[in-house]
Amino acid sequence: MKISWTHEALISNKSHINKNGVFAKRAIKKGVRVAVFGGYVVSINDLSKIQKSNKSAYQTILDIGYQVDDDLIFSPVAKTQFSVIEYLNHSCEANCGFVGEINLVTLRNIAKGEEITMDYATCITSKLFNMKCECAAANCRKKVTADDWKRSDLQKKYRGHFQPFIERKIKALTK
Repeated sequence: MKISWTHEALISNKSHINKNGVFAKRAIKKGVRVAVFGGYVVSINDLSKIQKSNKSAYQTILDIGYQVDDDLIFSPVAKTQFSVIEYLNHSCEANCGFVGEINLVTLRNIAKGEEITMDYATCITSKLFNMKCECAAANCRKKVTADDWKRSDLQKKYRGHFQPFIERKIKALTK
């Protein structure tokens, strides 16, 4: 059973970023909700137990999951639960962002055939998710780190589209 809702205009296809990606079958306007993520809430502290008992679920959580709090990850736990949106890739020039914890919306107009992306800086603070970036955007950071959300340029760029727990952290930093 697929546990995420995906807008009908999205399709999975081959991506230059990471094998598969999500693409627009037609133009999509700015501000349109393109996904509602489904999944399970998993404690970061429980990941080592999951790794020992279910290596496949552990890898899925690391590959697909995103943080909803400092110590919580939201993710499917099996590939059989994937819908199109689980193939969403990171880009340092993302065209989608969060509204709330599970809704993904377009940040600008999307052209037909364009890859749908998000910036992982909007949803990670754990070093578990540090990774090399291969988005090839003109402003590519070359790596995604647990501290990217602290960058003032990204705070300005994605204001209002970070996970709510990160928005609270940013607000506390700027006081």
